[in-house]
Amino acid sequence: MGPIALGNLHDLPGTLKKIFSNLFLWGGVLFFTVAFFSFLTLLSWANLSFVLPATALSYLVNTFAARFVLNERVPVGRWLGTIFIGMGVALLSLGPIAVR
Repeated sequence: MGPIALGNLHDLPGTLKKIFSNLFLWGGVLFFTVAFFSFLTLLSWANLSFVLPATALSYLVNTFAARFVLNERVPVGRWLGTIFIGMGVALLSLGPIAVR
């Protein structure tokens, strides 16, 4: 889409049309809506103390997708952070007995 320069108010309708006709915008809105209602559904099945840390799995998914789907170079520090997040989520998924 590129940068948006709004010189005067006469450019506003065209700019708004460019923004709201962007498929990436609507794709993002769709995925955000799905994520929101998935989160609400998870909250109806489990406690917030389990669901909220489980959302940290998105960091794992993002890191692996960056490396293996987008072929990005992922620094060692990010891999270490991803491993620690995964270990934390695994620990929490074991339940309150494992934490005590």
